Amino acid sequence: MAKLISTKTELAVLRGLCSVKKKISAKLLSGTDETYFHNESSLDAYKKIRHLILRSGSAPLWRDLIEDPSVSEETRDYLKENRTRIKTLEEAASAVKILNKYRQLRGLFNVGEDILNKLQSRKVDASDLLERTSDAVTKLRLTKSLKDVAMHIGKNNNSYDVVKKLLYETSENTFIPTGFRDYDTRNGGFFYKSLVVIAGTTGGGKSALASQMAIFWAKLGVNVVLVPLEMSKEEQMGRFLANAARIDVRKILLQRLTDDEKELVEKKYRRYVKKTKIREGRYTVFKPEEDMSIEEILPITTTYGAKIVLIDYISLLKGVSGDDQWQKLGEVARYSKIFASNNNMIVVLLAQLSEDGLVRYSRTIAEHADYLWKFMSTRESRENEILNIEQGKGRNAELFPFSLRAQLNIMRLSDLSREEAESLQEARKKKKKGETKSREKYLDDIADAE
Repeated sequence: MAKLISTKTELAVLRGLCSVKKKISAKLLSGTDETYFHNESSLDAYKKIRHLILRSGSAPLWRDLIEDPSVSEETRDYLKENRTRIKTLEEAASAVKILNKYRQLRGLFNVGEDILNKLQSRKVDASDLLERTSDAVTKLRLTKSLKDVAMHIGKNNNSYDVVKKLLYETSENTFIPTGFRDYDTRNGGFFYKSLVVIAGTTGGGKSALASQMAIFWAKLGVNVVLVPLEMSKEEQMGRFLANAARIDVRKILLQRLTDDEKELVEKKYRRYVKKTKIREGRYTVFKPEEDMSIEEILPITTTYGAKIVLIDYISLLKGVSGDDQWQKLGEVARYSKIFASNNNMIVVLLAQLSEDGLVRYSRTIAEHADYLWKFMSTRESRENEILNIEQGKGRNAELFPFSLRAQLNIMRLSDLSREEAESLQEARKKKKKGETKSREKYLDDIADAE
């Protein structure tokens, strides 16, 4: 009889999940689930490790795990038997493949038993048995086991739970509001399992918009991870504090705050932390210490329990330069979309917009997007503090243009009705006119003096 388990590999993967190298831990976490472990103690340890990673954003140390009194003594003795370490990403990928093969063999064994049991019955529905077998084999072919891959409406119906969910249950994991009134009133927000692309011209407010939404989502109680590929953690914190306290970001970053302003900033910071903690949300800034690809970044974000990930911005990812950049960026978007769908999360990619209003370098980025927000920033729009957003795509959404007030000096974007936009523009015109008159008077005074 074929071997159906590799205890050695299960132990190696469990220890790898506790690796201090986050890439290895993330690779193993995103590549496995409970069906990959057959030994009872392995399964017990996997559940414990996964719980700790998703709760704290970091893996427990192996030595701490085997001494943890909340883990059964039997499991701790079992873990002490491990002598194998996973030291590289290649070894991690190989271990996942090995566990998957054993998972598939166990699945085939169960399928075979099911067929034999059915054939021993007096009545056998061949069509039904073939369909059951086909569904089971399809699940086994997946690199990661998923529950209820196929939804049947009619024969072998398994769709009623979805009907009940849509009609009678309020699910927090279906969609999330963006925080912008006009958009959310008409569309509800963004659906989970989606790829969102935000494209804007250089210096137009892409990063500020991403930060604004991340701050809002975390305050709702969601685990959000922002990945700034250009800015430092200090710059990102400066922008966060400017948003919270409504103080010019340059004063914060250049450390030119008065004592009263420092007190206000700290007060606003503590208030946000308190509110977000109460709702069990988290705003994580993950700043890679080295160039990383999208295939490396997204799995790592799952170790922080991320439900929404924002990448700022796509052209700075490792491996997307060269003559075929358009193709590589398209592959990044495709991978992000699949990752979001498989992990029931939202991935937001920030991209550059050309002066022609096209997503720079790759139209396929836009093609893969479930939602596409585009905006052209001009000197006039920045002076008027208005961001006019055009929706290029929207999953089950009404497409319409809408405006936001963009106070980029304090890194804050907020709702702006048409009437408010017109009023703001008029006020700016009057201010500009007054400044022009003052300058003309100043020049006249100089001329009279001469």
